[in-house]
Amino acid sequence: MTPKKHNMAIDSRSEGIKYPLLIINLKTYAEALDNAMKIAQTAKRVAKETGIEIVLTPSHLSLKDVSKTIPVFSQSIDPAEPGAHTGSVPAEEVKRAGGLGTLINHSERRIGFEDIRKCVERCKLVGLISCVCAKSDEEAEAIASLKPDMILAEPPELVGGNISVSTARPEIITNSVRRVKKISPETKVLCGAGIKNSDDARKAVELGADGVGVSSGIVKAPDIEKAMRDIAGGLLK
Repeated sequence: MTPKKHNMAIDSRSEGIKYPLLIINLKTYAEALDNAMKIAQTAKRVAKETGIEIVLTPSHLSLKDVSKTIPVFSQSIDPAEPGAHTGSVPAEEVKRAGGLGTLINHSERRIGFEDIRKCVERCKLVGLISCVCAKSDEEAEAIASLKPDMILAEPPELVGGNISVSTARPEIITNSVRRVKKISPETKVLCGAGIKNSDDARKAVELGADGVGVSSGIVKAPDIEKAMRDIAGGLLK
């Protein structure tokens, strides 16, 4: 298969984000909670040296600090407007903290379709990039009707595993790209789940993805910088 070519162009809907994109989800892994700023500094260096755009998703409490070093998305938002919603994370608060965007509907924080719709609308209202996770190409197609900025295709059964979606379920990527672009051509399609090395990243791009989402493959790697460079290198091929 001929590799998909990227010109590293800036996309206007995503406020300066370049593609292919590498999103690194720090989750609440101990390695990230203890070293969020160090990982951010490493990501900044790798992004500059490789030319690959890297976005981190730190914990909500680290978001403001990390945003001073590298572009960040929050790990989630709530659909609520500012008001009497104890414990909620409104889009406005993420924006004020320096967030460029947010994940929505991650496999570890699933929400209903109506709440996805509200979250996407809140993002559009306050100027956050919406990156909505989808467990299947069917769900990706449904989410595309909401016109989010990005859809991240990631089958839950492969999240945190050792086999990547681009290897185990390549049809999810190709079908998601086809279905999403038919409904919302401007929406970028990324893939995640089990991405561990440059081959996984390269295959994802060859299958039509605009980038990848990675978590344990980098955050829990023995050498975080080496893993980050390896996967970023795969996106360049």
